[in-house]
Amino acid sequence: MKQVFAFAILFVWMCSCNDEPKTSQTDADTGTVQVPATGTTKDTVARIAANVTDTVVTPIDSTYTVELTIYFTRNYCGGARPSEEMLADLQTPRLLTKSILRLKNHHSQKEYTCKTNGSGKADLTLEAGKYDVYLTKDINSALNTGFYPDCKIWQEKPLFTIKVTPDRKSFSATINFECNPCNPNKPM
Repeated sequence: MKQVFAFAILFVWMCSCNDEPKTSQTDADTGTVQVPATGTTKDTVARIAANVTDTVVTPIDSTYTVELTIYFTRNYCGGARPSEEMLADLQTPRLLTKSILRLKNHHSQKEYTCKTNGSGKADLTLEAGKYDVYLTKDINSALNTGFYPDCKIWQEKPLFTIKVTPDRKSFSATINFECNPCNPNKPM
């Protein structure tokens, strides 16, 4: 919208009948064009600015109730050679219930937490934008995920990213619990 407004100002300025020398400056940070306006050109620019301002659509609410549904799978991490059935079972998605996740906004760096319920769902209120989703140390130990809460590597690596928009407020993701990255003897 700023570009349209700047173009309109520049167009009116260029088409004016005023013979005074004209110069313009562009602010690279905001994309704003500053044009000196005198006489009738100033009045025209003011009218255009009023019309553009009147047509700007301002969002009524920029926060949204977001629903996350989280599933998990896991890798085989050692021991006797697993059967095909065991491997298939480990790769079958299960609900990540009663676990706390952390979300971090890309723009503001503000952090949020949410707890999944018995259906693997979590609801929280977020502003529009992109968010990285992380594990916390509070993952339901009854789920047999293979998660080690003392391993900071798992908590510092984003699992996935969501982008909240007015049209996109529901997300479903499956995370894979790899073998413990903090274990020096992890299988290769």
